[in-house]
Amino acid sequence: MINIVLIGMPGSGKSSLGRYVADSLHMEFLDTDVLIERHEKRPITEIFKTDGEPYFRRVETSVIGVVAQAVREIPAGERKNNGLVLSVGGGAAENPANIDLMRGIGRLVYIERPLEALEKDISYNGNRPLLSDRERLVELFTRRAPIYRAATDLSLTNDGSFEKAAETLLAMVRMMGAEANHLVIGDPIGHSLSPKLHSAIYAEIASNPALAMGGDNLGGPCEAGTVTGIADASYGAVRVAPAELEEAMRCVRCGGVKGLNVTIPHKKAIIPYLDEIAGDATVAEAVNTVVNRSGKLVGYNTDMEGLRYALESRGVSYGGAVVSVCGTGGAAAGIVCKAAECGASEIIVIGRNGEKADAIFGAAGKLAAGSDGAGGLKTTFVSHDFERQGLPGELGEALARTDLLVNATPLGMGSVGRSFADFSFLDGLKKTAFVYDIVYDPPETALLCAAKERGIRAESGLSMLICQGILSDELFFGVELDRKELFKAIRDKFRIS
Repeated sequence: MINIVLIGMPGSGKSSLGRYVADSLHMEFLDTDVLIERHEKRPITEIFKTDGEPYFRRVETSVIGVVAQAVREIPAGERKNNGLVLSVGGGAAENPANIDLMRGIGRLVYIERPLEALEKDISYNGNRPLLSDRERLVELFTRRAPIYRAATDLSLTNDGSFEKAAETLLAMVRMMGAEANHLVIGDPIGHSLSPKLHSAIYAEIASNPALAMGGDNLGGPCEAGTVTGIADASYGAVRVAPAELEEAMRCVRCGGVKGLNVTIPHKKAIIPYLDEIAGDATVAEAVNTVVNRSGKLVGYNTDMEGLRYALESRGVSYGGAVVSVCGTGGAAAGIVCKAAECGASEIIVIGRNGEKADAIFGAAGKLAAGSDGAGGLKTTFVSHDFERQGLPGELGEALARTDLLVNATPLGMGSVGRSFADFSFLDGLKKTAFVYDIVYDPPETALLCAAKERGIRAESGLSMLICQGILSDELFFGVELDRKELFKAIRDKFRIS
């Protein structure tokens, strides 16, 4: 983990929030006011009364310096915890020397408490020597707030909801403290195979650098330094809840994370926090890959091309096919747009939200192969809730002409706990159809089992995961990889027959 230094006004919640995060992540917690009282063997109020503020500030700087020296002298591998959370007194940031010392300790986070909230909670009872009355509080707040903001890259607003502020700070620390320089974020995230996948890709390239030096589909060799960068890369997973996404992305901008993969539920929600989206992401309006270019965050979508590649490895093509897609979310949008671009004869979207389907069809129509952008693509929306039993006649008719059925919902995912009510709708499929479930956890979903029981070919999303992962790594490292050979090597490692 990374060390965190919390600064802010008295009463902002630095100590209570810091203790919560430290306890949750098994980090060490220190409070400079407590350290000062231990050093002086007397309360802070007495120090101010007897020796005055200048003396207190000298001791404060000395204490911060001792912590900074200890951090420098203890190698990370010898620390007995996952890092340090240090809560610093409200006036410490007014001394530029203290700011330099604190930056040497770790990341500075400003706990920003609105003045009106401070006014409600602060008691002028003598326990805070510099806060004798409201006028003094306003004066200190007005003077210090700009200093806090200038000193830190990150801030957290504590508007009075401890639980909200604590969980947000927890997410920030997780993101900043991630040991890997590439991550996948989502909620839930425990099921994700992305760390295993990308680690396998990096290991494969390390053992066979030629995979990053050309191939039939490539534009030429890459620099040797890039190969080294891939081989030395690391990959992890961080759970980021929807309410934590904004703070998490701020951490990415100023932290050591060079690239992100994004999974549910953030593929659309992440876009406002990016500087730019490019490629297929502009079409699907959904992002699964983010590249950090010195603080500029650019979003891409490799899911679309990844699924196309995975399907073609099984001899299944969008071209001329009737493609049915379950769902109307970001994943469905990407699949529909890619199918249109590759020349599908008809696209059927099956779901609960007709307005979302219309928006998807609008984007897909502009990409349709051979279309003039004026609606030349044949599209059909079928209203159906797969979590409810029953097979409407319209759905049966649509599936009867379907060549490829893709599940782009999270139904059946082990960590989600939601599933299809039944699989009677599969009875309407042709035996020559192909069923693809983008869910890969569990490896053999109930949908795949039901399709195979009916003699219909079916495959899980693991092959798509591998393909999109390879494409993501091309973006992360700015190099074209030998996709064909890498896909074969990683597919064999994951034992996809």
